[in-house]
Amino acid sequence: MIRLLSLITALIVVPVSFASPPLKSVYGANMGADFVDSGPKDTQYLLYLGAFGVKNNAVAYQEKMSELIGTEVKIKHSEDGLYRVYIGPLKNIHALHRTSRKILNPSAPNPPMLAASKPRGIITVSGGPSIISANGNQSYSTTDSNLFVYRSQDQDKTNGFIGGLLGLERDLPYSGSFLQLGLEYTYFGRLSQHGTSTVGIEPATSTGYEYSYQLQTQQALVLAKVFSTTKKYSLYPYLLGGIGTASNQVSNFATSTSETGSVNLTPTFTDNQTFNFSYALGVGIEANLREHFRLGLGYRFTDFGRASLSNGHIQLDNTDVPTPFNFNIPHVYANQFLAQLSYLA
Repeated sequence: MIRLLSLITALIVVPVSFASPPLKSVYGANMGADFVDSGPKDTQYLLYLGAFGVKNNAVAYQEKMSELIGTEVKIKHSEDGLYRVYIGPLKNIHALHRTSRKILNPSAPNPPMLAASKPRGIITVSGGPSIISANGNQSYSTTDSNLFVYRSQDQDKTNGFIGGLLGLERDLPYSGSFLQLGLEYTYFGRLSQHGTSTVGIEPATSTGYEYSYQLQTQQALVLAKVFSTTKKYSLYPYLLGGIGTASNQVSNFATSTSETGSVNLTPTFTDNQTFNFSYALGVGIEANLREHFRLGLGYRFTDFGRASLSNGHIQLDNTDVPTPFNFNIPHVYANQFLAQLSYLA
């Protein structure tokens, strides 16, 4: 009769257990903080914090932990006579990680918005100084044996930039890491570049000039950041990579010379805009400000590609004579130091 009742009970209980989410037990916050589970996504967790032989001790510990982390803490009297203090069921592994890390570091900012199981929208505003290199050293020889030599005086110049990003964040299948993908636009301030040039067949008979122009860059990237997290959820270091396009606008080219008498004429050029493949690589770190906000600092190396002026010509007897070359900047790149503020929806 007892065996028959056991069989009937099993037949009733088994279907019900299959209809419920899987439940796993995790012992201790140290284990729970970095627990890895390759099982079903709907698995729930019981986080056991301690076991006591005396009920009053278990109750005292329950009250202490509940006050410490602001979460309901429960007690279960198990068959071995111990009073087990636990939290749960926790609805997913992210809740397990957050609760365990909160126990390990109760004073850390609350991180529930930073490790979402579903993609979350993010808006970022960034800015800071950048050191831009636009080396315009070059030389050109024409069919009449004249040599045009340009030497840049401004190898590296500092200006500012501001940018914005719209994207999504979601967890990666590794404990404590998450991915951010987004579209970013950055506007760089206008730079004034200067240099010297010489024109002539022989150095002794060449004419020296000073020249200047302005350079302004804009950039649009598809950006990816991979974040890791510390056990105590205090800082979020990341690696960054992005590809896209850059617009380099070169304008207001001007020349002047202090020499008088018979001088060799130098060409002038018209404004030009080039679009190039662009990429960025960087590192940084972010931290929680409050539930929906993060603050970050970082460094990037950015390549903007080439830049150039166009329609080179020399004015001779009120006639524009085209030159077989244009002023060209083979490579424009920047070292960026940025601060950023992010809002997570």
